[in-house]
Amino acid sequence: MNALSKNIVIGATGLASLVAPMQTNAQTLEVADQKPLINSPYISSTIKSEYGGSRGFTSSTGGAWQNDFGFNIGKVTFDCWSNFDVQKNKLNEIDYGLSYGFNFKGNNISISATDFTSPTSDFKNCVEIGVNVSRNLTSGKYPLSVNAYAGELFGVKEYEGQFFSLGLNQSVPIVKNVKLDLSTMVAYDNHYFGVQGSGFSHAQVGAGLDVKLMKDIHVKPFVSVQKAVESLGGTFKDNLVYGLTVSKSW
Repeated sequence: MNALSKNIVIGATGLASLVAPMQTNAQTLEVADQKPLINSPYISSTIKSEYGGSRGFTSSTGGAWQNDFGFNIGKVTFDCWSNFDVQKNKLNEIDYGLSYGFNFKGNNISISATDFTSPTSDFKNCVEIGVNVSRNLTSGKYPLSVNAYAGELFGVKEYEGQFFSLGLNQSVPIVKNVKLDLSTMVAYDNHYFGVQGSGFSHAQVGAGLDVKLMKDIHVKPFVSVQKAVESLGGTFKDNLVYGLTVSKSW
């Protein structure tokens, strides 16, 4: 092999050694670029004896069908929730939510905005701005967490007010793919949604069986008991709510 040929071979080898890592880096960037913008989508459907809920209001007493779906973009969650009144056969509430979550010194914090709407009534749209803080008190097999929420309604003068709640949640494994979820909470209401007066409005105790049927599909029968602390103009009452939730996440 003459000198010119040797130089060509050496040059080609050197060029190949430079191109190879560039191709690898390009492939890596291509894979990174393929990461979906929308992630962690979820959907759930619940049939329950009445409207219920942490706010303590009683409606849809003849049965309620509630559906929820949402997804994340980074730390931002988009959510849409609806309530169908079975007895009146109408969709009476659709809520649109947007929240941003982050962790600060072991506390999971979420700042949210919820637009309450009703497509079939004279209810006036209003927006609630809220802050939720949760923290694990214990870890391991029987995790116990505390949850605090504060929210304020804006947009409609007769609805404007504040809602506060403090609760405890615990999950207890029973057998493989089955766990018992326990919860308790107490709420304070200050003219929230036009409630007359302010004070500790109600307390709730709940229990549910979380059964994992297959990958990311769960079925959960549940029951919740509410005790009115102060009726605040007859708004809050003692009640028993039971139902079944089916959920799927990706």
